[in-house]
Amino acid sequence: MASASNTIFLKNRAVLDALYPNMFKALEAALNAPSAAAGLFSFDFFDGKKGFPSFSVTDNTGRTMHGHSLFDPIKESEKNFADAVEGRPGRIVVFGFGFGYHLKYLVENTPDDTRIIVVEPFPAVFREALNRVDLSSVFETGRIVLTFSTDASDLTFTFGQGVTPVNVPSMRFCAMHYLHHFMPEAIRSIRDALDGFKNNLLYNLYTTRYAGEMMFRNMIRNFYFAARSPGLIHYLDAFAGQPVFVVAPGPSLDRNKLQLKRVKGRALIVAVDTATRILLKDGIEPDAIVTIDYQESNHKKLAGVDTSFAYMFPSIEVYHEIPGSHTGRIVSYYHQSPISGMYDPIIGPRGAIPSGGSVLTDAISIALNLGAAPLVLMGVDLGFPGERWYADGSFEGGEFTRDLREGRVEKLQIPDVFGNPMTTYRSFHAFLQYLNNNLPVSRNRVIDATEGGAAIRAATPMFASDVIDQFVKDGPSPRETLDRIYDAFEPLPADEITKQLDVLIEEFKELQTLCGQGHKQARKAISQVKKSESKPQVFVKTLKSLQQTRSEIREKKCQLDFLTLLLDQCMAGIFYQDSDALEDPDATKQEKKKAYREILELDRDMFDRINKVVDDMFTHFEKVKERFLEEEART
Repeated sequence: MASASNTIFLKNRAVLDALYPNMFKALEAALNAPSAAAGLFSFDFFDGKKGFPSFSVTDNTGRTMHGHSLFDPIKESEKNFADAVEGRPGRIVVFGFGFGYHLKYLVENTPDDTRIIVVEPFPAVFREALNRVDLSSVFETGRIVLTFSTDASDLTFTFGQGVTPVNVPSMRFCAMHYLHHFMPEAIRSIRDALDGFKNNLLYNLYTTRYAGEMMFRNMIRNFYFAARSPGLIHYLDAFAGQPVFVVAPGPSLDRNKLQLKRVKGRALIVAVDTATRILLKDGIEPDAIVTIDYQESNHKKLAGVDTSFAYMFPSIEVYHEIPGSHTGRIVSYYHQSPISGMYDPIIGPRGAIPSGGSVLTDAISIALNLGAAPLVLMGVDLGFPGERWYADGSFEGGEFTRDLREGRVEKLQIPDVFGNPMTTYRSFHAFLQYLNNNLPVSRNRVIDATEGGAAIRAATPMFASDVIDQFVKDGPSPRETLDRIYDAFEPLPADEITKQLDVLIEEFKELQTLCGQGHKQARKAISQVKKSESKPQVFVKTLKSLQQTRSEIREKKCQLDFLTLLLDQCMAGIFYQDSDALEDPDATKQEKKKAYREILELDRDMFDRINKVVDDMFTHFEKVKERFLEEEART
């Protein structure tokens, strides 16, 4: 007959194996991995005064604390974690799994869609909890995310899983009492990870919510060059087995940039746009330039610079005058987004990469797609060594460095590649975390030849001179490879593209009709709010019509998937509008009418906003079509 302990363990394990199949593999790795806590703490497991299983933790000074109340850990959880459930949070980060009593309370007192992320520094405690406490009801919810890592980079990645700018969760942080005393530094690390997650999310929120319409306009205006140039996909592994140098404008670049003169013509040099002037100041012409920023101010990074010597890799949403003024060759690419779902059927695949939020992360992704072996980083400081922002010769003429030194930048401390403290700020730190999470899974070797700057996980530090001596060999010039593929590319005939554009333009017209219909229905419903009591059937009928129109727009896939972000953002605003009065049985009639009106006004504004974007795209694509018709007439 199985013991009670075995029965509990088997019940917990059955649920974990079904819903979290990798949990025990992660637990085993955590138990066997070297840990900062190893040898510092010991544990005693026992039954409390009223039979509740519990434990105690003793540190290396002999101080002991209980993990849970010896009398009633359930009531203790209600008292200590009540604040965490207020306001229906979308995510709760909990430091300490313990024996899970507090997690039962959190699961039972939060909405079904609240995710609970648990950071457990003591895997031995979690293992014993599975033996002693029936936690199957907690695991069966599928809402628990458990990690044994307290590394800020790992945690930022964990916190951000499944989050987009249209489902931004409210966050709560709470910790078991004994961890406040024993591991205050780990608590700071978790809070830093939360800050990093929020910072990265704010960047993406700004990009998609507030800049979405500007990006869409750039995407249309850049359509012509994308249709007439090869894409990143055509250069896949074109430099396999060859070193590729990615050059950023960090201050450390002053230390070794002249070494790139030994690289020129022997290995591919890819510069981010902000590094271009710095290299040209010393007569170094990069083979390729990457640029991604959608804002008009981005133009000054390359304004007045003749870039015809280089291949330009502009993302499809970049400010349109940058590729428009480039007289050299272009290789187009997209970020992984619905935009490729619209363009690819018309012009053929061009290649998509994930967005890491910066021109540097794009340049690195491009180099990896080219097959870089090794990928060599230079000027990738991701911080401010010497309290400087850029190397000499930057487009901004030292303005950013003055802001830094005069205290207009919020600074953080991180270790540099030599193990010394270095100043950075939140955006750079977010990009560092992105690299730390993504470079380790790359099949390509990565060498950090920055000779300063942040320590990058999975990158081997080397001096640039040593990298060149070891990996750069004589052979065909990178330009020959770039030219060979470009010259072999054959764009689609103009008449074929115009036929596809006609289909797309007709779909814009259909969407315009639906938006006009929805706007009219929303205005009608707003006018009916006052009479909703006397004529409820009329009001409900209008609301149903409005819902139907909204559904038709959402379900309109075809080549309009690129509107998904905008549509979701608008609908999220409607969904999350404070409308408690609609569900509150004690709300007055006036409060209910006010809530209805607020939501309907959001509906109306949504149709206005979508229609504005679609109208802009309709107008621009008509101009794009004219350009292809002119090309067709010439040929």
